Amino acid sequence: MEHSIKEKYKFWGIGIVICLIFICISKLSSKPDPSDLKTISVNAPKSMHSAFEETLKSLKVDDEYRIEFTDDVSANFVVNEGLKADGKLIAFSPFIAAFNSDEDLYSKMVEEEIFVPSESNSDFEDFDFKKIMEQTLSSSGSNFKVYYPAKNSDSWEEFYSFLLFTANDGCYPKPGINMEETQKYVEDFLNSKNIEPITANSLERINTVPQNSIYFITYADLAYLYKTSGISKIIVMYPKTVVYHNYYASFDETGKILYEFLSKPISTFSYSSDHVGYDNLKDNYFNTSFTSGTYRFTSVNYNDIRKRDSYNAVEIPDVTVNNDSSKEVNYEN
Repeated sequence: MEHSIKEKYKFWGIGIVICLIFICISKLSSKPDPSDLKTISVNAPKSMHSAFEETLKSLKVDDEYRIEFTDDVSANFVVNEGLKADGKLIAFSPFIAAFNSDEDLYSKMVEEEIFVPSESNSDFEDFDFKKIMEQTLSSSGSNFKVYYPAKNSDSWEEFYSFLLFTANDGCYPKPGINMEETQKYVEDFLNSKNIEPITANSLERINTVPQNSIYFITYADLAYLYKTSGISKIIVMYPKTVVYHNYYASFDETGKILYEFLSKPISTFSYSSDHVGYDNLKDNYFNTSFTSGTYRFTSVNYNDIRKRDSYNAVEIPDVTVNNDSSKEVNYEN
């Protein structure tokens, strides 16, 4: 009799333990009610969205906070882009040139010394864009059509600075005659018939690069296009002088929570990071001050994307330049 009572209590105990285990599993697996979460409104490029969401998941705070993406300039956390944007620098990406991947075209560009051995990395060639500018302004002209960020884009001022560096043989022009002559050269180039501004919306509709075209775009934006639009048959070339496009974060007290999450360390059995949010930005093909380089966004062919971590990057000096080109074109592809 006593033995059967003990057995009965034993089974009750096992049953209670099993019930508690299932209750715990249910709580861990069930998603929290969105209305119970603290919302952080975020105005940022779409290419950054997954990095911010993954940061909450990595830190296991997605049961306390949720991100609501918006175009509202009064969002809790706003990413501002460009040369003189406000906020804290969180990411940057180099301007690169996208070409058609035709092998004969590549060989021709090497033969004509437009693709030249890189001084910063002997495993690669740099793109000598100054020679395309010279061809464009010559009496015979150039066979290439060059597309560049439109003047009303966030990256226009940085790209214009790239043109100044390139036109002046890799050096930023000095104030006075050197600046005036360089600006005149750049403006003549921008006003040439084969040079066209292009908007971000137009870029999103491109699925390949024609053989006679050059598209200037940031590495991060091209990676996002590859993932979303399937753009293919391209190679990436880094110019002899590389300029960055910058991303800055401004935020209120609520947005500061997300900003501080970017720098949080985590350590698990399979993964550790000193700055989890910045690592997630790197995973989305952005460069940051806390990470080394970035990733290739395709593995189809090692020579197609030619992702590089070393190149001749230059800082744009803090000067005021009148970069309002006389060419007014509203180009839509």
